[in-house]
Amino acid sequence: MIKLFISVSIYLYSICLKNVDRSKLTKSISIRSEKDSKMIKSFSAALFLAVFAPVAAFGATVISDTEFVDINWSATEIGDTTPNNSFVFSGAQVLNGGNPGAFRTIVSQVNTLAASSVQAAHIYEAATYDPSGMGAIGSLTFSLDLKAFSGPAGAMGAGAVVRQGGNFFAFGLGQVLNGSGWVGLTTGPLSSAQFTAISGGTLDFSGTGGVMSFGFLTSNGTFGTPSTNTAGFDNFRVEIAQVGAVPLPAGMFLLLTTLVGFGVASRWSRRF
Repeated sequence: MIKLFISVSIYLYSICLKNVDRSKLTKSISIRSEKDSKMIKSFSAALFLAVFAPVAAFGATVISDTEFVDINWSATEIGDTTPNNSFVFSGAQVLNGGNPGAFRTIVSQVNTLAASSVQAAHIYEAATYDPSGMGAIGSLTFSLDLKAFSGPAGAMGAGAVVRQGGNFFAFGLGQVLNGSGWVGLTTGPLSSAQFTAISGGTLDFSGTGGVMSFGFLTSNGTFGTPSTNTAGFDNFRVEIAQVGAVPLPAGMFLLLTTLVGFGVASRWSRRF
């Protein structure tokens, strides 16, 4: 997108100067002193930086997965209220039937007659983010597709998960009912304060924060009978926006303002 934006900008700039006689434009400005010349050059340089620096600063680190190779994912129990610690869970790659192609299937089994709730964190281990070397984080945006296949619970709950320093932090995305097909879930931008600490600690987005890994949370409950619930997850994506990144629309506004200025200069020069 940024490359396309810059290409269009260059094209518009060339149109503005297409019919301008640069020698006449220079003469018409009639610089009165060397001081004026230096001031104009400084202003031009500052204007260039003001326009293009925000565009360069815009961007985010994206971590995503659509294949779900088993070696790239881990599963950890982070919540279990069963009286006999009977929560059994697993996750594995399935090559077909996703949205589209491969996906990660989840099995959540609770073997108790007592009403209970269980949670598991599935972490993408193939990529991490280190704020100390890659920059402080301003916000996180998560998205994934979920399909609940079967189970007495009638649905599968999901959430966004961050692991930092061995602790897990979660934000709920909602649930999908059995038989609903693939449903896209998205949340964000999220600040560190919006995550709930599951196992203690404080989520730190600052430049001194620890290395982070990202994934999704699965949750189920049972209401007096043992249950086995299955679901699928696909198109996992987390966008990490660094602190100080300037949104692209701001850069576009500055650039369009500059292009208008060039157009005015072009029309003004034709009078001489």
